[in-house]
Amino acid sequence: GWGFVRSHLFEGEVGFKVESVMMECQSYEFREGEAVEFNVQSDERGRPQAVMLKPMVGRKPNECLGQRHRGYVRRFADRWGFLNSAAFDGDLFVHRDNLLLGPEQMQEGQPPLRPG
Repeated sequence: GWGFVRSHLFEGEVGFKVESVMMECQSYEFREGEAVEFNVQSDERGRPQAVMLKPMVGRKPNECLGQRHRGYVRRFADRWGFLNSAAFDGDLFVHRDNLLLGPEQMQEGQPPLRPG
């Protein structure tokens, strides 16, 4: 399946494919008009598309303190970056000293966990 999302940050709609929905939310049934969170990337033809789509859950990262969650790296620089998870809305700041992977192993869109 597929669908479209809108944002106040750009005009018009951006399409998404069901495989672009965050893995933890694959079985979630999205409703028209529902608030969602997503990244915008180019598709194979260079057109913008929504990826890592997930519903807004009404929970901030600080409400998840002491809990372990799966997610992905939204952005990572030399010493710091931002993580995202289906468990909370928005991004969580992370410093390289708090990672299980070394900074040279970090890639955007990848889980911040060591394989194995």
